Amino acid sequence: MNDLLNELLGSDNAAVVDFAKEANDFKNMFEDKQISAGEYKELLRDLEHSKAIAAAAGDLETKTKLNELVEGLINIAALVA
Repeated sequence: MNDLLNELLGSDNAAVVDFAKEANDFKNMFEDKQISAGEYKELLRDLEHSKAIAAAAGDLETKTKLNELVEGLINIAALVA
């Protein structure tokens, strides 16, 4: 997950970088126990359904990676909860 997150953070597309930064912020909040697993999953789902993913996905490969990132982070949260 970290490799994918870092790849997206290094994108030339500003919307992709913003999306990845927000996902990373949520991940850090969860890891620091500032939010519960349920809150974390809800925030990620909201992010996934936001307009950011549509704006960021200039191509299918990028959209697939963004979806993979969110799903992976949600799955990790589910294992911890």
